[in-house]
Amino acid sequence: MSIGAMAFLAASCADDLNTEYLGYWVSTEQKGETLEKDPSKAQAGVTGTFATLNQCLGVYSDHFDFGFPAIMMGLDLQTEDYMGKANGYNWHLDWQRYIGRNNSGVPTGMMWNYMYKQINSANALIATIDPATENDELMFYLANGLAVRAFDYFTLVQCYQFNYTVNPNALGLPLLTEKNQDEAAANGCPRSTVAETYALIEGDLDLAISLLEKSKTTPSDVISTKPKRMISLATAYGLRARVHLVKHEYAKAAEFAQKAITSFTGRPYSMAEVSKPAFASLDDSSWMWGMAIAETDRVVTSGIVNWPSFCCTFADGYVTNGAWKACGYKLWNYIPATDVRKGWFLDDNYFSPNVTEQHLKYLEDWIDPNLNLTNILGGIDATAVLYPQTNVKFDSYQSVIGQTVNCNDVPYMRIEEMYYILAEGQAMSGNTTGGLQTLVDFVKAYRNPSYNFNSTVAEVIQEEIWWQRRLELWGEGLAFFDVMRLNKGIDRRNNREPYIYRFVIEPLDPVLLYCVPMSEITANRQISVEQGNTTSPNPRPVNE
Repeated sequence: MSIGAMAFLAASCADDLNTEYLGYWVSTEQKGETLEKDPSKAQAGVTGTFATLNQCLGVYSDHFDFGFPAIMMGLDLQTEDYMGKANGYNWHLDWQRYIGRNNSGVPTGMMWNYMYKQINSANALIATIDPATENDELMFYLANGLAVRAFDYFTLVQCYQFNYTVNPNALGLPLLTEKNQDEAAANGCPRSTVAETYALIEGDLDLAISLLEKSKTTPSDVISTKPKRMISLATAYGLRARVHLVKHEYAKAAEFAQKAITSFTGRPYSMAEVSKPAFASLDDSSWMWGMAIAETDRVVTSGIVNWPSFCCTFADGYVTNGAWKACGYKLWNYIPATDVRKGWFLDDNYFSPNVTEQHLKYLEDWIDPNLNLTNILGGIDATAVLYPQTNVKFDSYQSVIGQTVNCNDVPYMRIEEMYYILAEGQAMSGNTTGGLQTLVDFVKAYRNPSYNFNSTVAEVIQEEIWWQRRLELWGEGLAFFDVMRLNKGIDRRNNREPYIYRFVIEPLDPVLLYCVPMSEITANRQISVEQGNTTSPNPRPVNE
């Protein structure tokens, strides 16, 4: 959806909150008055905003499109840690192969359309609630609208421009809010700078946090089923910690990560809980925020156009036709045998201590004991056979092996991430002793009792935390953002990557950036082709 079209839609019909009250259509001002009298009427707008990203074929009519979870998967496939086969059932080939990196490419079209759709819904919600309201419930709803909009712009800016510290004056995003939508509809909306984009993100998060600190309403007060689909105070702190980390404001990142940990009512997954396939339910204590999926959702009733179909080894879907998702060999090789997370992936003998005999028996149909991995990785693999390092991290729905109902929830934020942000923030802001202690204490308590790491150098500790984050958050849509914030680039050599995906991409190579879609350039008179980011040639595969 282009900015121009989206602004026109918002200005003309105020989107999801055009609710019929007392037998007639009401204006934005009348809605505000009505909501003050009955705040519960805003709940549909909030839940609708969150549902915007949970769509089946919402932008494209191809099976790679199952909403934001598909975007998360695509982002992970752009790294060297998350691998799909060179197989016709790898529908996310464009992301993994870095093809179509232009203004008509699929990855940029998916990202732009979904995130701006949700921004539109958030703007419609924000426009109906007075920011000076003293009503607890309305403060909560407004905070959720603001935090969602911040999340959307934060997600976008990390894909359409390099890290804030590289050049804050570079072109960021067109910033559409409830205040300028009429002007944008009439005259378009230019790309603001990266600094201006972050100013909006931070302003939204600061106001959201202030509202949530005042409000006595919590997600569970609003909705009883999977309340963590909504944003709590702890989650808002977590989003603020992420933004500070990306801006390399390390002391602030540590401060807000600690606030998130302190205010969160859950706890990290225990070692026992992740010694088996897991990460499938928003109700798990570790999850701070995620996408709630119901059996009646179209992504589920589609059968195969959904998250588990492409990444859950024990689900029935595209995985069983060869779309398995595996860990890059370099990351897998980094994991010590004493770490419970080693078992999140099959070893070279297709074994993991984290799965049962029933799991292993199920996988026998896709194991080729005579597999020549070298030959397969050199070309196209049309078979459905398993590769070593295929993940068994993600459980199937209700732990049914071969599950045909693919109804897994999708994680957006877990409390474990906050411990890593706290450790990195401490180490990089001068407290190397504290950062090291936070890191070691967490890993020893929750993942590897034998963990042993020591350094007095902040950058060395940061590098170790990066490896730990890559492992802990594998497959959860965050790895590419770490590559961008740390200016790491991509190196898939010696990684058991299929040849057609085997690239070396330098940290500031323009191919890492998404281009503004041509549909936006055509509709938005204030963005030219030249301002839409440079179209880059497809990277060429390299030998090991």
